[in-house]
Amino acid sequence: MRDEHRSVLIDVANVLPPDDPGPQSLGQQVQNAFPQTRVVKTLNTVNSEVMVNPQLGSAARATESYMPLWLALWRTLGTAAFSIKVVRQG
Repeated sequence: MRDEHRSVLIDVANVLPPDDPGPQSLGQQVQNAFPQTRVVKTLNTVNSEVMVNPQLGSAARATESYMPLWLALWRTLGTAAFSIKVVRQG
């Protein structure tokens, strides 16, 4: 099957609760369930309220704002192989 004729599934889901996500990411599980479909993981880092209400902000702006943080961490850590976890103290 030619690649340009494959269906595309946009996966915006997150694993909740994230305590035990299992050996495969949710995106991998979706891809396994739909092997003939191209699964694209996107928009899951943007709060749904921001995504649907233009008065609260643009989804593009929110995802674009994430990039400077990611680049700074990459520079600091010397690798792009990392994930981000926010912990509130106090």
